[in-house]
Amino acid sequence: MAKGKKPTEMKLSDAAKETISLARKIRAYYDTELPKHHPHYPVIRVGEVGPPPPPEEKLLAKFLSELPQDLVYKLILVMYIGREDFGTEDLAGAYADLK
Repeated sequence: MAKGKKPTEMKLSDAAKETISLARKIRAYYDTELPKHHPHYPVIRVGEVGPPPPPEEKLLAKFLSELPQDLVYKLILVMYIGREDFGTEDLAGAYADLK
């Protein structure tokens, strides 16, 4: 976490960095572990048991649950912009729609 700050005291940029860091660790874990548990990966067949979740999943859920609600909405807004689900023309309107 950003220099010992509590989630409730974080800036958007710090919250985004922490979220991205944890998400990348989760993704790397599954990129490594899923092929080991699923012989036909990326196809996952019914009945195949996957790996246990990485500890970072709980850390990410806890981190996000401790953030102020407005900051979570801002993170979602940044995610949608990054995925190009919508542009930056009406950020205030997009933010209001998310809420």
